Amino acid sequence: DHLRPRRRRGRGPTRSGGRVRRGIEPDREEEMPSIDSAFVQLGYVTNDLDGARAYFAATMSVPDFHIWNGADVHMELYGKPAHAVLDLGFAWRKGTMIELIKPVSGAIDVYMPGIEGPEFGLKLHHIGQGVAGTEAEFDRFLEAGIARGWPLVNINRAAMGSYTLLDSRKENQGLYFEYLWNNEGGLDFFSKIPSF
Repeated sequence: DHLRPRRRRGRGPTRSGGRVRRGIEPDREEEMPSIDSAFVQLGYVTNDLDGARAYFAATMSVPDFHIWNGADVHMELYGKPAHAVLDLGFAWRKGTMIELIKPVSGAIDVYMPGIEGPEFGLKLHHIGQGVAGTEAEFDRFLEAGIARGWPLVNINRAAMGSYTLLDSRKENQGLYFEYLWNNEGGLDFFSKIPSF
């Protein structure tokens, strides 16, 4: 399960609700290359994955997505352990990744506004930025976002890398902001996503 938290080793700070607490952490200085230094993600939420795929095929010439149904996401949500099941779709359009998120069950409230249905719903949810370098660099971006006044929504340190969602909606036209750091497994996963 790529989105399960990985075993932590060594000692260092972990983050919960923007506060630093002591815990067990992986090596923060492990160097990983970026997929693309200009990597940007547009994350959309939807209540109909097939309808969203058809929309992007018709409007943005993205005919196919890599689909991952039933992704188990284990995270800290507002500082507490949480679990969600999501159906996901990924595609590259030039240097931009398009992510489709269909909430299925569990801790999915952060994804639901605007797609409650029953009619087809598709809404831009977040802007993501890939972080090059080490996981320590990811942590620096995370801390800078919190210092900027963006509350920490969730953080997921998993087998493919580390991902965090910050509440930047007051500054960013109602959008969240995500930082993504990928280790070798994450880079391998993203390299197999169709590109158009």
